[in-house]
Amino acid sequence: MTIETVDSIETWIVRAIHGRRSDVSYRGLNDSSFSVSSSLDRVLQSLPGPPRDRNEAEGYMLDSFLRTAKGMLEPMPDEAYPLLARHYGLETLLMDWTHSLGVATFFAYAPFNDHDRAVVEFAPGSMLNLGYVVVIDDGLGLTKRLVAQSAYFFKLLRHTTLEDAFADFEAECAAKSRPMDASLTKFILPRKDRALALRFLRTFNVGYDTLFPDLIGAAQMANLLRNDPDFA
Repeated sequence: MTIETVDSIETWIVRAIHGRRSDVSYRGLNDSSFSVSSSLDRVLQSLPGPPRDRNEAEGYMLDSFLRTAKGMLEPMPDEAYPLLARHYGLETLLMDWTHSLGVATFFAYAPFNDHDRAVVEFAPGSMLNLGYVVVIDDGLGLTKRLVAQSAYFFKLLRHTTLEDAFADFEAECAAKSRPMDASLTKFILPRKDRALALRFLRTFNVGYDTLFPDLIGAAQMANLLRNDPDFA
C-alpha cells in the first residue's frame, strides 16, 4: 500500500469534485490510523476470548435486524436485505465505498475529532477474480442514499483488513510472476484543514443534506453548521 500526504486541501477538493471513475473506489476514514475493515470485523477483533466465525456473526446480525425491522421493510429480493441493513448502520462484513472522491472526502472529514483523516483509493484488478474481495453493487436502487452517495459495497472473503488482503495478493503475484494489476493508496488529510474542506465541499453541494436526502440528513447538516466547534 502506498501512503501519501495531501499538502494543498484546495487542490485536493478540486480534484475530488471531478474525481469520479468507475474503475476506482474510494473510502473515507475519520482517523488516518484506521485500517480498512468492515464494522463487524472491527467489533469481533475487539471482543475478548477466542476468535468468532465472522460469517456466522454476520448471519446472526442480519437475522436480528430482520426480526426487529419486521413490518417496516418493503418486499424485495433476499440478496437486497444485507445491503439495505448495512446502509442503515447494521454492523456487517460489507464495507461502504463510493465512485466519488468528493463523497469519500466528506465522510473522512465530517465527524468532529482531533485526528488526521484519510481517503483510501482502491483499484481491485484481479483481486475480484481470485477470491480476495467481491463487489456488491446496488442495481436495485434501494434507497435515495445509495444513489446520492454513488455507493456500493466490498466484502473481504478471507481477510479482516484490506491491507492484509492486498499484501497477500501482491505476494502471490510476485511468487507466480503475474502482473500486479491492483493498487491501494491511502491519502492523509490534515486535521487542520477540516473546516476549509467541508466549506469548500459545501459550495459544490456535498453535505449531509445532499448525501442523506431525508430528515436525518437535514438534522445532521443543521448540527454541523450550528453546533460543530469548527463552525459555531
